[in-house]
Amino acid sequence: MMGTFGSSMAGSVAGSMLGNAISGSLSGRGEAPAAGAPSAPMAAPQACAFETQQFLACMAQTQDNMEMCQRMFDQFKMCQTSAMRQ
Repeated sequence: MMGTFGSSMAGSVAGSMLGNAISGSLSGRGEAPAAGAPSAPMAAPQACAFETQQFLACMAQTQDNMEMCQRMFDQFKMCQTSAMRQ
């Protein structure tokens, strides 16, 4: 039971971080997120699905240790920035 709770907390924290990264990119481009926008992992460009998955898995495996997952998060953000420019 505790493993499931920990996994969902990790997903929630990581999802929030991804959501903030996505919102920051959108607002930086002068765009506002649509009302009722999907949750953070779903809002990420499909091109970045691998990077999103890697970051979420890292957060789940390390009990939300951002120091250990920073590299994966940075890769997600770079992918997202690149996808937004296309």
